[in-house]
Amino acid sequence: MSRLVLSAILLLGLVGLAQAEPMTTESLESNRQNCVAACTQKADADRCAAYCECGVKGMASDLTEEEYQAGLIAMRAKQQPVQSTVAKLVAIKDRCLPELE
Repeated sequence: MSRLVLSAILLLGLVGLAQAEPMTTESLESNRQNCVAACTQKADADRCAAYCECGVKGMASDLTEEEYQAGLIAMRAKQQPVQSTVAKLVAIKDRCLPELE
């Protein structure tokens, strides 16, 4: 394989890594605050805190900042986020629901 081809493959790999940044502390904290505010309108504050903490941990491990921001943009435009992001969020919700029981 030529050096040019190897360089191109390496560059594409690095671009992919650069786009896969974990969610920022600011995004996670904003999500936690929004979650607690919405949840406590319908459920006990302690359970909501546990549910939202579970959700934030799930988002931190399962979503990238790019996926999160793209989802926010889609929702603000009253559109559904891409299906892969929705699937991840549903899985996180399902893992965390026992915290509300």
